[in-house]
Amino acid sequence: MVKDSGGKRRRDGKSKTDRKKKPGDSSPKLEQQSRAQVEESRRQALPGRPADESKYRAFFEYSPDAIFIADPETGAVVDVNRAACRLVARKREEIIGIHQSELHPPWKSTLSRDNFRQHIEETKEGGTTHLTENSILRPDGTEVPVEILAQAVVLDGKKFLQGVFRDITERKKIDQALRTSESFVKNILETVDEGFIVIDRDFRILSANRAYLSQVKTPEGEVINKHCYEVSHRKIIACHKLGEECPVKRTFETGGPQTALHVHYDRNNDPIYTEIKSYPLKDASGNTVSAIEIVNNITERKKLEEQLRHSQKMEAIGQLAGGIAHDFNNILTAVTGYGSLMKAKMREDDPLRSYLDQMMDSAKRAANLTRGLLAFSRKQSISFRPEKLNRIIRNVETFLRRIIGEDIELKVSLADRDLIVMADAGQIEQILVNLATNAKDAMPDGGKLTIATGTAELGPEFIKTHGYGQLGSYALITVSDTGAGIDEKSRERIFEPFYTTKEVGKGTGLGLSIVYGIVKQHSGYITCYSELGQGTTFRIYLPSVARTAFVQEADTHLPVPGGKETIPIA
Repeated sequence: MVKDSGGKRRRDGKSKTDRKKKPGDSSPKLEQQSRAQVEESRRQALPGRPADESKYRAFFEYSPDAIFIADPETGAVVDVNRAACRLVARKREEIIGIHQSELHPPWKSTLSRDNFRQHIEETKEGGTTHLTENSILRPDGTEVPVEILAQAVVLDGKKFLQGVFRDITERKKIDQALRTSESFVKNILETVDEGFIVIDRDFRILSANRAYLSQVKTPEGEVINKHCYEVSHRKIIACHKLGEECPVKRTFETGGPQTALHVHYDRNNDPIYTEIKSYPLKDASGNTVSAIEIVNNITERKKLEEQLRHSQKMEAIGQLAGGIAHDFNNILTAVTGYGSLMKAKMREDDPLRSYLDQMMDSAKRAANLTRGLLAFSRKQSISFRPEKLNRIIRNVETFLRRIIGEDIELKVSLADRDLIVMADAGQIEQILVNLATNAKDAMPDGGKLTIATGTAELGPEFIKTHGYGQLGSYALITVSDTGAGIDEKSRERIFEPFYTTKEVGKGTGLGLSIVYGIVKQHSGYITCYSELGQGTTFRIYLPSVARTAFVQEADTHLPVPGGKETIPIA
């Protein structure tokens, strides 16, 4: 039995019986502490062992949690302990008698004056109501977050409501810090452009960031809890079982980081070249429970490396071809020179003259071959001057019609303004002749050849796609045919000298390599777009120059005024 300072009996040791915890109560520590107080009181009140009122009061007063006792009829607070006074920052006499709802902010009061009685009736003796988060309102307006465990208790045959309040300010700070930390880490993972996934020991994906989902072009719902090889490799068998190096498997085996190069496939089955790094996630005992896999998409890097290797190969072939052409040309000079001398001293009816003519014809063909090699290696002599691109095409149009024949329709679509380029007109004509010849061979049953001019601005996207280029304005020549097209493997080699898809004896393989060399000598670029059965389109980009350059160049060719000058001859 316990008495307050006025001598009024407040409780006795029989105030509680065995309590039954309601389902959903998630505060075992708070409930356990309250139960310990009740059990101690109950033990002291057993027959033959009178309750020690001072001891019970000590339990009540020095409890680290705030305890409020409220009258079930009026809702008024009838008793509090010291922790309760500290919590609400009021003296005991200021708290006793106020309605319990006044302890809470109005917007957070779970038990108002209207529903207090109903709550008491609904709360069974020994049952508990657990509020994981509420607030206490102090006189200065400060809100203190609290966790509340409320229960109906019987004191001297009368039911009261006992509330045990725990200050959770520090816990809230820790929770907020944890949420901030988690949000910070999540923001980092969502911001980086590298794929990031967490994989368990069954090779199932537990988490994935936005970059990974974007790589595989698959929504999160179709990624989480799926096997990594199902999503990344589009296979139903683990990749390591198919002989592929698996860094995640080695991380589980060794407990250390691992790396590997993989080819993944997105939802459209398009390849993604990736660099994989895996790191272990360990539990408190040091056991690897899952693995972090960082997926770096190196597809663009692979393309650039491939373009660089191709460029270096073409440069090496060009140097070799140029060197051979120069040496071979020197030999041909001797052959044609001595051949011409022999022919000059030989009679017209000499029976050996026919052999000499065949030798000279072969030498001429060999000379044409060396000129082609020199054009590819960009070592032939070219005379640059400002030229109107449309005029060059008009001049060669009639000749092109004779080359392609009557079965192929030639359509010429020129820009509506002059396009001025620094060029050798004869070499530009050579480009068009070679492309028209190739188009004719690609359309044995007839078709359509289109030549068009226009302008183009080369920007970062062009450079990123092709791995080369200079920003600026360019004159554009587009040559398209409706022929058989070129497969991808052949398209990668079409500009190499002596590479041809034609039958033996029907092509030297120098046509497109000469085109490539001429375009490069003009500081331009050439691209090829083709698919089997879909025709072929070549685009040639030549740097544009100002119209004033054409005018100035034209002025230098004006006739010199005069006509009566004297030229001394020594």
